[in-house]
Amino acid sequence: MPLKIPAQSVKVVRDGKGVWAPIGAPFAFTDAEIADIEAVAPGALLAVNVREAEKVVEAAKAADEPPAEDSKPAPRKRGRAAAPAADDDL
Repeated sequence: MPLKIPAQSVKVVRDGKGVWAPIGAPFAFTDAEIADIEAVAPGALLAVNVREAEKVVEAAKAADEPPAEDSKPAPRKRGRAAAPAADDDL
């Protein structure tokens, strides 16, 4: 299936279920889907350079990863200080 990048919202039906192609990310369309989409909305699908598509996929994966933990210490809790330990030496 050829890869194309949707420039606008595109929904295809596969196995009786609607599938939304993510805007701006490479998506594998069938030849029939491409023909139907281009007939209804010319310019909705952009050509994909395989090397560029791999870069886009990698960038999307990196964006989905949680941010790295900061090396800052945990913030101190505000409020009353803990009571000193009781001396039993009396």
